[in-house]
Amino acid sequence: MSKFHKGILYLFISMLLYSIMPVLIRLLGRGHIPPASQVFLRYSVAFMAAAIYFIATKSTFFVRKKDMLLLFLVALFGYALVNLFYTYANLYTQIGTVLFIFNGSTATGPLLGYLFLKEKLTKTKITAMVLGLVSLFFLFAPGPLVTWKAGAIFAFLSAVGGSFYVIGRKKLGTYDSKLILLANTAVGVITLGLISLVIETPFYFSGGIASVTPMTWLITILFGLDNFTAYFFMTQGYRMVTAGTGSMVMLSENIIGVLFAFLFFAEVPTIATFIGGVLILSASILVIVKGEKT
Repeated sequence: MSKFHKGILYLFISMLLYSIMPVLIRLLGRGHIPPASQVFLRYSVAFMAAAIYFIATKSTFFVRKKDMLLLFLVALFGYALVNLFYTYANLYTQIGTVLFIFNGSTATGPLLGYLFLKEKLTKTKITAMVLGLVSLFFLFAPGPLVTWKAGAIFAFLSAVGGSFYVIGRKKLGTYDSKLILLANTAVGVITLGLISLVIETPFYFSGGIASVTPMTWLITILFGLDNFTAYFFMTQGYRMVTAGTGSMVMLSENIIGVLFAFLFFAEVPTIATFIGGVLILSASILVIVKGEKT
């Protein structure tokens, strides 16, 4: 298997793992774990998994001085805060608007790769990018601008953080995925731990955490392991393909997400959703079949 196709396989696995996350978020919400604490607890599990993996593989944590700031910023904005911003975005505006804004940054991956990483902007990538952007209108039907309000700002911040991670990770391409994951999860635990303690104090000191059921704790642990594994495969995948190609493959996550919504919550997709799914699938297949040279 070529390096390119191995990278596509890793991204596909990551996409599948990410697709189940909205289901897990809803389940934890039903288990009465507030938003910031959800992210903190699953990051804690992800950090433990990353640390065990790092130690078991006898890896060495070495970062060149010139890369320390970039590594920290990638971990902070590209990992720690993305999910927090995304969660609050859904609380303050229409879900369709949030998904449209967030996934719009993914669809523009080829353009971002060209601007910040000097990646070649081929006809195939341009075509796939256009298909991806059009598909978002069908999939998510964003509400009018007057309804966006604060939620749109959080969605935009989440989208920027996601794009920053992809670009930053490519610039840190010489570093092993194990080191990147350990740094990301460590910063995530510290940042979200402090935030959740400040804004969700009653959960920790007024009996909220004591009332969490064993089943909810099990889901939290599985969510954290899913978070670790998804980031691991995504980080590995982006090492082997360009940011533009990788972003178009990851956009297909929305198709699986719609399927999970149907299976777990009986959310029946519409004709527009079906059209959007076909367009996204077409864009992904295009960049996979054509590769990165045309």
